[in-house]
Amino acid sequence: MKRAVLLLWILALGSAQGLRAPTEAGIPLIVPGSELGWENGVGPLVLRVKRAGEVWLRMYSPGFDPEDYRSPYELGDERYDRGQGTLVAVYELWQGRRLLVRKTFGIEPHRWATLYRGRLQPGDYRVRARFYGNGKNAVVFYLRAGPGVAELRLPIEKMRTFNARRGDWQEAFSLYVPRLSPGLRVGIYDGDGPKELEIEVRAANRRLKPPVPGNLRWTLVPTEQPGTYRFRFRVPATATEYTNTVGVRVFPGAIRVRVVDTAGHPVPGAGYRLVGGPVRLVRLVKPPGWALVRTEVQ
Repeated sequence: MKRAVLLLWILALGSAQGLRAPTEAGIPLIVPGSELGWENGVGPLVLRVKRAGEVWLRMYSPGFDPEDYRSPYELGDERYDRGQGTLVAVYELWQGRRLLVRKTFGIEPHRWATLYRGRLQPGDYRVRARFYGNGKNAVVFYLRAGPGVAELRLPIEKMRTFNARRGDWQEAFSLYVPRLSPGLRVGIYDGDGPKELEIEVRAANRRLKPPVPGNLRWTLVPTEQPGTYRFRFRVPATATEYTNTVGVRVFPGAIRVRVVDTAGHPVPGAGYRLVGGPVRLVRLVKPPGWALVRTEVQ
């Protein structure tokens, strides 16, 4: 067996921690309709069951409420078909490839509904929300479970949505970027241009004004310094619409890995795999007879 050893160098590791919405009461989603042409769907949410127990997954306003638009407590329901089309919301709970439950809602007033209530075994379950028609539908998910039984979250690498309104600035979310995270970017999708949306990013002592993406376009906001980034949106007075739903997604930075011996020479037959989304794990593929000595990050 070779006595040489491996040295794994990881350069420009992109990661992120703590993409967090201001509210802790529930997880709100604005689900774009199938006719709006969004390139990515929203979610899915992940229901992580840590130990076997009873869970109660509820939804507020699963259907489309035509009275929601411009109401004092607007959630984000809006249609663009002049009331002539069909609007259908579909919600599903999946365990791997097994569909546990599917529920369908149409046009109806805001109300509470249960997606799932019962006992679940440990594991990750996917919660999918889809909306068919020419419009957008707002829904809020709430999870009730015993202490340490389960949690509901939207993975950082998945598309999430925010419904900006006219008036004051609204903080949509914050993102904590640790020190070893160069190149991380936050994508903002479908802003409809500067007449329809304003964007402000607060980071340390700086205020950034990223360009507003156009219809079905992206703007990528780099995070060049570690720290907390706060993203705020506002619909200006020049907008034709009262509200504006934008998509938000975190994109990892570039990553480069070198596998060398203690003399700095590349190791024949060595390789690696990247696992995960923006928070990524580097898994070393070792050739026979070699051992890992240390890992260094620059």
